[in-house]
Amino acid sequence: MSEVRDRRADAALSAATVSTGLMAGLFYAFDVAVMPGLAQADDDTFVSSMRHINRAIENPVFAATYFGSLALPATAAVLHWRAGNRKAAGWALAGTIGYGAVLAVTARHHVPLNRRLDAGGSRAAFEKRWAGGNIGRTALTTVALACLTRALHRTT
Repeated sequence: MSEVRDRRADAALSAATVSTGLMAGLFYAFDVAVMPGLAQADDDTFVSSMRHINRAIENPVFAATYFGSLALPATAAVLHWRAGNRKAAGWALAGTIGYGAVLAVTARHHVPLNRRLDAGGSRAAFEKRWAGGNIGRTALTTVALACLTRALHRTT
């Protein structure tokens, strides 16, 4: 029975690592390409582009990855704990907490900014605050990814 549990724990941890890596890459792409590229655009193009991006990203694939990056490491932590692998469980829990902070930043910072922009807000009130917060999301997601990678190396 514990062998099955270990395989499930390892599978959950592997999926968590991939999912969190995808999210880290998405946030990083905004930091190094999307926002610098849009910085070169005029105000109308910037606002229109961000509105389109914000609408397009609300899709089932993104939602599964975004929320899965919280659920999967939490699941891996529980399964590894039950299997007796406390080190992997601890690192998976650390990754869960780190990524949970990303969701909090998104909910408290980015979602309100996106909604204000969609309702007619200005680029000036949006761009620097959104980009600065995204650097934080990139850092937090990268830390979560590092924790999950460490957990992978602690599996028995």
